[in-house]
Amino acid sequence: MQPVVHSDWILAICSVVFDLDVGQRLESVYPPDALSEPTASAVAFHSFPDSMSMELHSRSSVRDSTFFFRLRTDRDRSEGAAYSQSSFMYGFVFCRQRQDEKLRRGGEQKSVVILSEQPYSSALIPLAQYAGPLYFNIGQTAMEEVYREVLDWEPPVAGVRCILEFGETTLVSQVPEPSTLPPPAPVEVLDQYSDLPLLPSATNGADMLHGAFHEVDIHTPFSALLQHLWTLWEVLLLAEPLLVLAPSPGECSTAVAALIALISPLPYSADFRPYFTIHDPDFQAMTSPEPPPSSTNLPRLLGVTNRYFLKALPQWPNTVSIGTKPAQAVGTQKVRGSRMGRAVAAVRQRTLGSQPQLGDHVQALWTGYKPVTKPDQQLLDRLIKAAPTDSSMKAARMATLNSQAIRKHFVELTRAMLTPFAPYCHPVGPPAEAASGQLGIAPGQPSTSPSSGQSAAAQGQPGAAPQQAAVASGQDVAVPGAGAVLGQEPPHLPAFSHAEFIEQLQTSQMPAVLLQRFRTQAACVQFYKRFIECPNFMAWFERRRGAAAAWQEEVWSMGAEPQEAFQDSGSEDAGKLEPSLSDVQLVEAFFDVEGRLEAALAAARHPAAAPQAALEASAVKQQLSAIFESMPRDLQQTMLSSPHRAALLQGSGPHAKVPGQPHRQPSSSSL
Repeated sequence: MQPVVHSDWILAICSVVFDLDVGQRLESVYPPDALSEPTASAVAFHSFPDSMSMELHSRSSVRDSTFFFRLRTDRDRSEGAAYSQSSFMYGFVFCRQRQDEKLRRGGEQKSVVILSEQPYSSALIPLAQYAGPLYFNIGQTAMEEVYREVLDWEPPVAGVRCILEFGETTLVSQVPEPSTLPPPAPVEVLDQYSDLPLLPSATNGADMLHGAFHEVDIHTPFSALLQHLWTLWEVLLLAEPLLVLAPSPGECSTAVAALIALISPLPYSADFRPYFTIHDPDFQAMTSPEPPPSSTNLPRLLGVTNRYFLKALPQWPNTVSIGTKPAQAVGTQKVRGSRMGRAVAAVRQRTLGSQPQLGDHVQALWTGYKPVTKPDQQLLDRLIKAAPTDSSMKAARMATLNSQAIRKHFVELTRAMLTPFAPYCHPVGPPAEAASGQLGIAPGQPSTSPSSGQSAAAQGQPGAAPQQAAVASGQDVAVPGAGAVLGQEPPHLPAFSHAEFIEQLQTSQMPAVLLQRFRTQAACVQFYKRFIECPNFMAWFERRRGAAAAWQEEVWSMGAEPQEAFQDSGSEDAGKLEPSLSDVQLVEAFFDVEGRLEAALAAARHPAAAPQAALEASAVKQQLSAIFESMPRDLQQTMLSSPHRAALLQGSGPHAKVPGQPHRQPSSSSL
């Protein structure tokens, strides 16, 4: 037997049957011995609709469904076990339930499951929909046939459209950026830097970062609860425990994926289960009287179909119910009668929480969380409403357009939330080499980059603690042409203090998109207090800083520029920005050139500066202006929110105006 080649896309393909004598069991798996016995058992128990699922009430003779699950593959659940060190597996399921009076007990259930270490749902859900019918046509040999077809696929590359072929189908799939995937990520820390955006995007939806579950329909699962999306966004950002109840595994797993996509590009770093059953080994540990604290490795986002979880987990503070029962549309709960009667019913509903779900399925949100954001009514008014007479194809197209609008709104909102952390996470590249020497920093001196604590404080950015000025004498500053050399060690990223960050945030100008959604700036600051303590932020921040520090060390050891954004200074195109730079690359280039400009200005003001130092500083300023003018308008406004940065840009272009001051052109001799 030839050795089995490992696939970068999937771990294994298996078939699962519901045995009337022993229950769920694994029938076959390829490659053989790919799963341990405990993992095989867990896969089998998650491969069918729950025995209490409302999906089973369908009267159709054959019912096919597709959904996915996530489960822990390691068995280390000790108190000290870190969630980020756990290993997980995703299962993409094609399930067929068939009723036939000739069969024993009148029916059968079988599933085909594609197993992978990563949530490549845009590729693996269609693959499961192909492998399932093939298995029911030709039998167990379909497992090996599909696996070998996947071996012909090109390895997944983040941000690149992949052309994937299986059978007679050609699929175009976009692989999520590694930085947006739930931990553990499939990349080394050095590879994470370039795709970790910090600033809000001003481009259209086609240029947005492709995060985890970027292709999932957000609108359809929450079409009856659109007003609550901002509350759910807050709950997801803070990783508050949330139970998602739906009639079927397909609906609940799609809803969980949509919620995770809602906070992109921030990865959801707590444990989540798109489809969870009482057979999961973690279930017993979750039935404690208190909801799982963020310090444990227990799931905090659950998709379920069995309403028994409402009894088993009454301590969970947030429950959202979505979807409709088969053959019976159920709307949001309405109370008729007098105003007093409706008030009494509302109080009773808040008191009972999600318990009414035990009697009948309604679409609603029950939460003990008090939201601090308000819905964007303009966005809600723009969403297209399908008519009852619209075809399913037309309704699907409308849902796609609505999902794109919703996704773009929340991506920009999440990026705006991350903007104040930019000074703590942006790496510092080595100084650029000028025509007559180097614009450098003497060894042992603090960096004058905008990523340093000194610069961040001077610019009005909420960030690092102020540092002492480093320029004191002629030996403290590297002067162009003076033979300065690059230090052996890159500068440290600025230290992050929760108290100082919140204090500076109170007096800083918030991004406009946040001020529009948060009811007050004080409410926004209070939300930040909770956000910087939650597992989503802590995991992202540590990961971002680790990637930036590793990038600095790598680049400084090579003595190379972080990014050649400009043409060679000797060419006639000197100072012109290369085309096709993304928003993230523009911001990185801006911060790099801004640091060089501050160093050049300091060198030009020094008594021992060479005569051409002022001209060199002017050239660097022109480069900064070119980057600024290449940015979208709202990204320019974000940059100008810092008075220090606005002063550097003053007179550089039509939008470079210091807030609250008249627009003045500097004289030819001033810098």
